[in-house]
Amino acid sequence: MLDEKNIPYMLEVNSLPGMTDISDLPAQAACAGIKYDKVVEIILKTARLHK
Repeated sequence: MLDEKNIPYMLEVNSLPGMTDISDLPAQAACAGIKYDKVVEIILKTARLHK
């Protein structure tokens, strides 16, 4: 969003992207040649467990 002086403001951050077959993240990955299963694997490998 831009204010009257064209300064941009972020309204929200989507930290939980949709993962259905019609969601943006899997569609964007597919355009980059990354299959759905690989996207899930990448997400899981970057997850951290808290002690």
